[in-house]
Amino acid sequence: MATDRREKRHPDATERGASDPVARRMRTRRIASGLTLAALGQRVAAAPSHLCHIEGGEKVPNEDLAGRIAHALGDDEQAYRAWSRARAGSEFEAVAEAADRVRAFLLAAEEAGADIARLAAERAGPRPTRVLVPVLDPETPEAGATSSRAGESLRLAPNALAGIPDLERPFALALDPALTRRVPGRLPARGHAILTRRILPLRPDGVHAVRAGGRVELARALWNGRELIVLPAPGQSDFVVLGAADEATLRALVLGRVVLARAET
Repeated sequence: MATDRREKRHPDATERGASDPVARRMRTRRIASGLTLAALGQRVAAAPSHLCHIEGGEKVPNEDLAGRIAHALGDDEQAYRAWSRARAGSEFEAVAEAADRVRAFLLAAEEAGADIARLAAERAGPRPTRVLVPVLDPETPEAGATSSRAGESLRLAPNALAGIPDLERPFALALDPALTRRVPGRLPARGHAILTRRILPLRPDGVHAVRAGGRVELARALWNGRELIVLPAPGQSDFVVLGAADEATLRALVLGRVVLARAET
């Protein structure tokens, strides 16, 4: 991976970086987008270690790299370029102009976030007494199928899902020995697993719903950017290797990650 050799350092970068709002925003948006430093590095042609130093305020990206980072994170490219100039510049007028632009950008972003949160709360109205989570049929061949047995859904209290990170379009799977054979002891023998569709970054210690051979199984899995490796149960050797050269293919194979399990009572 290419390393940007035109980085600019400022003598007090470390001291100012700890309170740098753009560096903090960069890290927050990267994590919210489900990107690791390695994944972001691939998109912007920079080493993960370099991006880590930028997020920590220890290094300053040049304007081109700052613009690429903003584009990859869906943020304001010109504001990030101004941030680069303000952090690394030496001419007072240029630095002041760049700083004013960054200040306006952060203020607008903060106000927009507050407005969105307020509107969402107003439109949401009273909290529902129950949340319906569709149950996916493991035997359904279509990767996008989200329900089974005539539209069966779990009826959950809203607080049952409160506080679960990365919850995105949740669905459920009815647990049985065939479904959980690759993760013995990780889930109840009977009941339901609730899953999020936010799977990236793929967690090696997570339990994922993986589609292979026309059926869904719950398993631990690894992705090296080219292949999805479905791990066997401890002591077994029935690895499954599936081609997954891009995120779209990966998402067709990995439908979700388990975030909650409910035992049958």
